Amino acid sequence: MEAEPLLPLARLKAFLASRARWLSGVTVSGGEPTAVPGIGMILHEISSCGLPIKLDTNAMRPDVVEALLAEGLVELFSVDVKGPFGQYPALSGGAVSEHDARRNLSRLFALAEKRPEAFLFRTTRVPQLSETDITTVRGMLPAGFTLATQDYKPPRRPHALADSEARRTAGNMVQ
Repeated sequence: MEAEPLLPLARLKAFLASRARWLSGVTVSGGEPTAVPGIGMILHEISSCGLPIKLDTNAMRPDVVEALLAEGLVELFSVDVKGPFGQYPALSGGAVSEHDARRNLSRLFALAEKRPEAFLFRTTRVPQLSETDITTVRGMLPAGFTLATQDYKPPRRPHALADSEARRTAGNMVQ
């Protein structure tokens, strides 16, 4: 797996400061930003440029979301609700159990009830989800919240990568 080179924080801050008059804010997304060590310090540096921050999260680290909210580092959390609790194991590739999804999202929903202006909820219409599943997700949200849905777009794979991957897979099958 390829990794992007790290951008020094001072360079990021200088970049944002030089463009602050043209920007209306910064969206921090991932991977999962709440899993980044030192995310609070990074967000503090970004906010020192005078730009509001929106953070995209999968809600599986509600303790981090709560801390960032309490510190006033994030103005808006955009929460990806993958699907009904029972489908989290399949939708997360086995990374999140139904129990963990229920526990973490429930904690996050409680935060949203206390600070409704700070949360948005969305679901991607992946092929595994039916309209009934989308309705179930809407029913999981705290009262007064709406669910934004976004269409699923399959990942684009460059032909060269797909061809080399097919050859490698075929070679492994022969061995």
